[in-house]
Amino acid sequence: REIIGQMNILHSNKIIHRDIKPSNIMLKNLGSGSNLVVKIVDFGMAIEDQFDEGTLINEVGSLYYRAP
Repeated sequence: REIIGQMNILHSNKIIHRDIKPSNIMLKNLGSGSNLVVKIVDFGMAIEDQFDEGTLINEVGSLYYRAP
């Protein structure tokens, strides 16, 4: 749920991460007895303002995690 919520925040700000995969999702422990916090990292391939263009034509991201 946290990852989806964070992706919604990115998309509402017109940011596309383009490389979501397990190694780009980090967990942070806030201390004993606390819940873990999920963080999305590595925005090196991220772009913005592309939602209004219609479709994305560049193939980027990690091969085994790209959408077909």
